[in-house]
Amino acid sequence: MRRPRLCVPPRGRPGAPGRPRRRDGDRPAVVVPGGRPARRPGARPRHHRGQRLGRGRRAGRGTGPRARRPGLRARGDRHAGPLPPQRGLPVRLRAAVRGDIPELTALVRRCDESQRAWAGADVPIPAPEGEELEWDLRFARTGAWIHVAVDEDGGAIAGVVAFATGQASRTDRTLVPCLAHVSAVFVDPGHWRQGIARTLLGVAEDAMRGRGYTRAQLWTLEGSPAEQLYTALGWRRDGRRDHFPPMGLDIVAYVKAL
Repeated sequence: MRRPRLCVPPRGRPGAPGRPRRRDGDRPAVVVPGGRPARRPGARPRHHRGQRLGRGRRAGRGTGPRARRPGLRARGDRHAGPLPPQRGLPVRLRAAVRGDIPELTALVRRCDESQRAWAGADVPIPAPEGEELEWDLRFARTGAWIHVAVDEDGGAIAGVVAFATGQASRTDRTLVPCLAHVSAVFVDPGHWRQGIARTLLGVAEDAMRGRGYTRAQLWTLEGSPAEQLYTALGWRRDGRRDHFPPMGLDIVAYVKAL
């Protein structure tokens, strides 16, 4: 049985549940009353932000909109598209190649060792030879897509995400064209809490949509801090469970509509 390859840092305080970031679309609507409250006798009139101070408009100025100076653009004309995924992060993103397998194997081992912090010091760590084989299989899978986050300072791989076309089940290898299976999400423990895992997953989900996938799934160790991040990013458990013998731990499935 192939192992779930998911290792990401917790979000927020240790042990605290993840909380999704509120987007503009989640903000409550603001209702503005139509009338104005009466002023108290002797109270000075208040000037609202953007209102000209003084006794009135200058001579020659009309009440219509003023012409914009050449070269200026209205706020609504500004680019509203997504920022580059690695903007503000200490990494750059690139496609992975088979030559990265030795470094990816070492990265996964460091992540495996970090699982002992919550699962117990006696949790076994899979052998490097098996992990190298796993990466060979990931590159060979149908629809394989693997990207890495590279440290801008030293050039080392700080994180990786991989997906391919999903299968009907862990025992039935029939391909499901609209299903993307995320087989790896890893961030080096030395780069946790920098937004790298969130960025890698966001870029991967965009790539899935671009390839026509409508659903995504992943497996992760039950009780791991990674579950908090997946929940915060809109992933949900679907009730499937299994066991991962190389580490002697249970795993659970998460799904997300794209």
